[in-house]
Amino acid sequence: METTSNIIIDPFQKYTSTIEILGYTIKYWKVGNGPNIIFGFPGQLGPARFRFSTLLQRFSKEMDKYTFYTMDRPGYFGSQPPSRKLSDINFQVDVDICAEFLKLMGHQQYSLLGYSAGAQVVMLLTMKHPELVKSLVVWGAWDLFYNENLEAHNEHKDLKLRDQTYIKYLIREDGSSWEHLETQLHAWMDYILKEYYNQDEALWVKRFEKITCPTFIIVGTEDKFGTVAQGNHLNKHIKNSRLHIISGAPHRLQLYKPDEFFDLITTFILQ
Repeated sequence: METTSNIIIDPFQKYTSTIEILGYTIKYWKVGNGPNIIFGFPGQLGPARFRFSTLLQRFSKEMDKYTFYTMDRPGYFGSQPPSRKLSDINFQVDVDICAEFLKLMGHQQYSLLGYSAGAQVVMLLTMKHPELVKSLVVWGAWDLFYNENLEAHNEHKDLKLRDQTYIKYLIREDGSSWEHLETQLHAWMDYILKEYYNQDEALWVKRFEKITCPTFIIVGTEDKFGTVAQGNHLNKHIKNSRLHIISGAPHRLQLYKPDEFFDLITTFILQ
């Protein structure tokens, strides 16, 4: 069940800009001008200023140490027009836009952060453009979908089972409707099942072998999407990786213990 306790008025509006990339108007945040360059990509459906609210707050307090970028997912919330086309429901669209964004920002390499579906995007980005990536941090991530994930998948797909205050917030932020959000969510969840459920594990193992940069995998024991078992799979298949498990933490663990989470990821990035 999603809660709305961390929904806030965006105090970082002064750090936002827009840029045109591959036909999409992308809204992004840049916080700080420090030497440690970081890009974070949020999850499935949720504004970056909500998904990464605690990260934006913490990075804004250390602006001489870090430069942190994030964006609204292309086709949603601030990153439109246009709204996401059903024909563009795939992670590769996000990968290509993120890669172009990183090149346009002009830094040689980035530490990438990815949450949930955003973790899949930054992992695929690292496979395709390893030259852009210094290090990688993922949480709520998966390698493949297994039977143990199906119940959580089906619950996530049903908007009626979600916190309705949060759903109304998403609709307002997106400027759309219940029907539009439901259609988009169903298309994404169907795509994820097609790509990740009952797939050839050996093929995916070969793909993960393409990730050679230092990688930090964080898992909450209460996460039903990026489970501890999936974290162990990723840790096994990504050679230069380490795994950290947070007891009692849910899927959205960046909001569960934000200070502990921030310290974990920045300690890793600075090593």
